[in-house]
Amino acid sequence: MSREKDFLNYLDGTLSVEEKARFEEALNEDASLQSDFNNYQRIVQMEQEKAKEHFELDERFVSKVMAEIKYKPSLFRRLLMEIKNPSLMLKAGFGSLATVTLCFALIYGPEYQAYQAGILQPEAMFSPDTSEGDTSEESGIKENQGAMSEAGPTVLHAIANPKAGKSDSQTIPRNQQISADSGALLMDTSEKAVTHPKSARTDFFTDKGGSKLGGAAHQIPPMESRMSRGLFVQQEDTRWNRRQSYEQYYGRHIVESNTERYGEFIENSPILTSNEPMSTFSIDVDTGSYTNARRFLRAGQLPPANAVRIEEFINYFDYHYPTTQGQDPFTANFEMAPSPDGSGMHLLKIGVQAQESGYDGSEKPWNLVFLIDVSGSMNSADKLPLVQRSLTLLVNNMRQGDTLSIVTYAHGARTVLSPSGIEKKSQILDAINMLSAGGGTHGSAGIHQAYNAAEQAFIANGVNRVILATDGDFNVGTTGTEELIKLIEQKRKSGITLTTLGFGTNNYNEAMMEQIANKGNGNYFYIDNFSEARKVFEHDLHGTLEVVAKDVKLQIEFNPEHIAQYRLVGYENRKLRNQDFANDKIDAGEIGAGHSVTALYEIILTGTEAAQRLVTEYRYKKPELKEEKSARDSNFAAELAFLKIRYKEPQGNRSKLLNFPLNRNVIQEKFTTASSDFRFTAAVSAFAHLLRGSQYEPELSFSEVAQLAKEAKGEDPHGYRQEFIELVQNAAASRR
Repeated sequence: MSREKDFLNYLDGTLSVEEKARFEEALNEDASLQSDFNNYQRIVQMEQEKAKEHFELDERFVSKVMAEIKYKPSLFRRLLMEIKNPSLMLKAGFGSLATVTLCFALIYGPEYQAYQAGILQPEAMFSPDTSEGDTSEESGIKENQGAMSEAGPTVLHAIANPKAGKSDSQTIPRNQQISADSGALLMDTSEKAVTHPKSARTDFFTDKGGSKLGGAAHQIPPMESRMSRGLFVQQEDTRWNRRQSYEQYYGRHIVESNTERYGEFIENSPILTSNEPMSTFSIDVDTGSYTNARRFLRAGQLPPANAVRIEEFINYFDYHYPTTQGQDPFTANFEMAPSPDGSGMHLLKIGVQAQESGYDGSEKPWNLVFLIDVSGSMNSADKLPLVQRSLTLLVNNMRQGDTLSIVTYAHGARTVLSPSGIEKKSQILDAINMLSAGGGTHGSAGIHQAYNAAEQAFIANGVNRVILATDGDFNVGTTGTEELIKLIEQKRKSGITLTTLGFGTNNYNEAMMEQIANKGNGNYFYIDNFSEARKVFEHDLHGTLEVVAKDVKLQIEFNPEHIAQYRLVGYENRKLRNQDFANDKIDAGEIGAGHSVTALYEIILTGTEAAQRLVTEYRYKKPELKEEKSARDSNFAAELAFLKIRYKEPQGNRSKLLNFPLNRNVIQEKFTTASSDFRFTAAVSAFAHLLRGSQYEPELSFSEVAQLAKEAKGEDPHGYRQEFIELVQNAAASRR
């Protein structure tokens, strides 16, 4: 119970600064506690949303009843007219809407339940029924007075003590169920029975909150329903089905992925080198897919398949590539070894490391505009409050010459902080702390205003960037993804990049967040907790903001003499045509100072059993796995492949070319002799394939992947690799 109390105090903001810091530190260190807190937070949010819906329904229902009995000479009517006070929202007590609703629900129980379920035909409500004779208000009271006498004390007890009623296993006829949700009596007239399972709970202490969180219902004797007289036609409430038990509705898996939007894509397929030796794609240093999937896994749930982009899983981690010592902005690193699943394939790991420019005191000044979604959908502890704490981290890393602006949007856009430097730190923090959520989501208006603010404070040869923080729920204005992308592409030409930060659950539009960041020449991050905010705004801040090269494209040509088949792992959203590589009009990805990009290929070498299987799979025409000998150049006999990198300088318009040959000496004979970084990359790739349910997933289990990662953990200064191992173990438990 103390844990639940701590959660509640944290969400209510009643903890002291020291207590809040200790609580957040405990969340970061204890994955189980974090999971429990996420579950509790989700339930509180859903209860708040339903409470608001119930209040609005109750208000309309009471108003309808008042209109019907307004001129009836009844002491009961006069009493209700005196005590009705809708301003006391959902507070049980004399004079509140809940009390009035309770009274009406006792008298007009079936009609109230029907009204809440959206059963329309309001003109039939309380209408005279000639077949039954007396239809006065007094007869209605008389008709139900038996139910009132027995149900009244039970329901009032439920209002005073919502935790009464432990969730024991019991079967209750549907027409005898009452819930004290929002202080109102609800009755279901269906004759079906419902079972309240004894284990109907999430991963934490829900057994103490039975009736509030869906536990055992209170009982009353059966009561005649006006529905049986044909006055109402029963329909299902599509917003929330009250006929579901707690376990069915909340379940073990708290995250409602069916309300989130993910872009669909088809995984890359294997390609015979003799048919097409070249593979071309744009770099991608986004990591949002990994952290978003982490949210699901911490809640005990496997993420949706389309939420898993394998390249973003791989690129979340640092692989300690050596940095360039010359004038070139990149260095390329190669390593190849057999696949760990014994399939006969090899894995080729290509690492591109950007130079660590900027750490010598020559950092570019920042002109940052934070565009913050303050709509009603952001009113959750994992949304706007986390945005505010993340912003504070960035403010603490500002330097002289940097400026920060804040634009918010809900129904409309508003500039709450004009460009301000570090000398106005207190004003900046005040502006951040005063943000509050409410209203619609006019995303396009906010983006227009944010770009205007960035243009007004534009810094030549500086970092000019709009950083969008939202749950991605654009529901007013420019709502379509395609229209929004066109807007971002138009603004990109001004030299101002766009980074997107995703927060929260439910209406999260991940597909839009990733696409507009790609089109805005920026990055996409998903921030699921404060630790991730620290990674983005402290550990990786410099590389996130300062671009060392833009429109970076990779093209690798495989030598058919040595490589029979290849498959690019991930990068489905970044694939390019071979002819696009040298076309400077084609947009590509950016890379920041000190950042790296890792690409993984599944390779079948010629002369291996795996290559022989490629031939035997064909019934008619056997594929040529090698070129004709006359077409080969003996000077390249030792080369496995040839990597070309094309890029533009941050302020340039013409691309430059770098070349890197890949020789056979990078091949390791055994997987176990490969570097720990290589083996860890293989584990991450295998995990992502398993999460997707990929047709190319390795012959490994989650437990085997976890063991691979443990053995290849290596240096882990921030604990990211250890966290990954724990996530794999969580996935193994979720699948059982």
